[in-house]
Amino acid sequence: MGVVVKQSFVNILSIACGVLLGAINILYLYPNHFGEEYHGLVISILVFSNLIQPCVSFGLQVAIIRYFSLQKTKQEQDRLLWFSVFIPVIIVILVVVSILANYQDLMTFLSDQNKVLSEYLWIILGIAFANAFFEVQYNWLRIKLKTIFGNFLKELYPRLIIFILLISFLLTWIDFYQFIWLLLGAYFLRLLLIVGYNLSVYRPVFSFRFPINYKDIFKYSLLTFLSAIAAAYILDIDKAQINDILGNKQVAYYAVAIYIAAVIEIPLRSLSQIVSPLVAKAINGKNLKYLRSLLTKSADNQLIVSGFIFALVNVNIDELYAIVNQPGYATAISIVLIVSIGKLFNASMGCINFIIINSKYYQYAIWFSIASAILAVLLNLYLINQYGIIGAAYATLIVIILINCCKLLLIQVKYRMNPYSKNSIFILLIIAIITTSILILGLDTKPIWNLIIQSSIIALLFFVAVLKFKLSEDLVLLYRSWKRKIFWF
Repeated sequence: MGVVVKQSFVNILSIACGVLLGAINILYLYPNHFGEEYHGLVISILVFSNLIQPCVSFGLQVAIIRYFSLQKTKQEQDRLLWFSVFIPVIIVILVVVSILANYQDLMTFLSDQNKVLSEYLWIILGIAFANAFFEVQYNWLRIKLKTIFGNFLKELYPRLIIFILLISFLLTWIDFYQFIWLLLGAYFLRLLLIVGYNLSVYRPVFSFRFPINYKDIFKYSLLTFLSAIAAAYILDIDKAQINDILGNKQVAYYAVAIYIAAVIEIPLRSLSQIVSPLVAKAINGKNLKYLRSLLTKSADNQLIVSGFIFALVNVNIDELYAIVNQPGYATAISIVLIVSIGKLFNASMGCINFIIINSKYYQYAIWFSIASAILAVLLNLYLINQYGIIGAAYATLIVIILINCCKLLLIQVKYRMNPYSKNSIFILLIIAIITTSILILGLDTKPIWNLIIQSSIIALLFFVAVLKFKLSEDLVLLYRSWKRKIFWF
């Protein structure tokens, strides 16, 4: 776990900086200076691009990780990498030609169905194309266990660009339409940056020939493509449905709450950058002992760090919304706790998703994703109409619980392993005790001082608990390593 811990720690810092910058954007700049309508519109554009993106990458970004370690020669590995670029290029050409050939009919249809899609179609497609190729290129780095720069471009760069554009909008240097086009350009610049870095790390020899096992790769990509479409719908369909049922303003309120809750997944996002190739290598090498170690250690580490963030978020949620100081956004405050419970459950699963998608049981991933998407749509239709945006939060939590239980059952039956232990129960108890204790304490000062004092207490308590009870061997070793570097003893 050495390489995992070191790169994961740096990636966590990068993601944390991105989340902090994103928090400034979404909690202050968007509500106070961009307006609810423009905010909701930007969210809707990004949501639609996320829904289209899997159709372009076609699951090949996942296939790279699954099959790279199975290729016996460098020549075959290089063919796999070029294959992962060639297919998306063909898809983009077909999409653009199809749209141009039927442009008028398509615009007429979209103008009747969805105003955002009709007015910003090329922006949405451009962002989807740039993001799809970026994900493929980023996974070239992940198989080489070089994730730090790619993680910076994935997590921090977009939020930094949006921050700069929002400041430019605030200073009236640009208008809304220039904001959108510059955002599109920034995504393509990010793609160029990762391509350049990729070629400096590893330059595959170009070949027109497909890999020997291209049929297996294509089949795997097709199934993961379908799974990715369903996963993208799960991620963003609630916002799209809220937009259709309740309007752009409610999308903005909901997006802020979801963003706050999503902070809990920082460790999961960080770990995924480096651990997935290791899982694939362990499975391809039939090293079940190492695989079990990856699963339990990743689960414990994620649960500790995510539990710490869970406590920070839910203890300080009133203070966060007080700082935002926008009454409309505060209507979504209860969404944060509902969704963050689901996010904490996700974190406790460790690398279980990577075990499924990199194993011979990867077909189950598509069925889980399809079931999740169908369940999410049906629950959202009923619960949003009944309870508004709170209903969407409950729908999200229900889907997370049900599908994660299915994944746990699959891994237990097929591999006789699961991510949980007595240590997991102890960690959950510590999370619950610290969170409830600080809530009961209930400081009554200014919001900013409440936030600083409560966060400091939570950080101290978690730090002491991890070291005192040795909740994670990796985190304890990491602390000792940094202690020696800083204090030289």
